Order: sequence, then structure tokens, then C-alpha cells
Amino acid sequence: MENVRLDASAADRAYEISITAAPNNPVVLAARLQHLFLSDRFKNKQEEVEDLLARIKRFGSLQPQTWLMEATWASLIGDEARVVKAMHIGLSLDEAAFRELAERIGVTIK
Repeated sequence: MENVRLDASAADRAYEISITAAPNNPVVLAARLQHLFLSDRFKNKQEEVEDLLARIKRFGSLQPQTWLMEATWASLIGDEARVVKAMHIGLSLDEAAFRELAERIGVTIK
């Protein structure tokens, strides 16, 4: 399967459409966060990232991907305590799933 690349405006539009149908769906929120992280757009959208993380933690607190997004953000901003807390929660929910998600983005958990 090929990776699909969207320019910033197309990605924004796709997200805007998605949230009209499912404004607090953890999968939609995680997709937006992943886009912001992978495109480096998080650097200019820190307030949006924090808002997305608050929502995904509220509506998807039992999903490992939520805590992977939290750990990723914490790592990007250099908040080690927040990384450790998010990793601990994610691993405690479903260790195998959390490890698999982490490996998909190139993170190895020892």
C-alpha cells in the first residue's frame, strides 16, 4: 500500500470534514495529531495540539493510541515526566497493542 501525501490545506480540509461527523472520535483526533507531528506543523499549532490531546484523553482514555500521541507530544516538547506517565498508562492498558503502535512510528520500547 502506498502512502498518500496531502498538502497542508487538503489535510486541514479533510480534518474539518471528519470532525463534522465525529467531533470527538479518538481515531479522527489521533489522525490529526499524527499529521501535525509528521508534517512538523505542530511547531506552529501548539495550542491546537494541546486541545486535541485534552479531547482525545477525555474521549479515548482507554485506547493505547491516545497515550502514544501524548508520549509523542511530550517527547517533542521535552517533557520527560509526561513521556514516562503516558508510556506507563499506554503499556498498562494493552502492552502488546501499545508496543505495536509505537513500533509503527519507529519507537522501540525496551
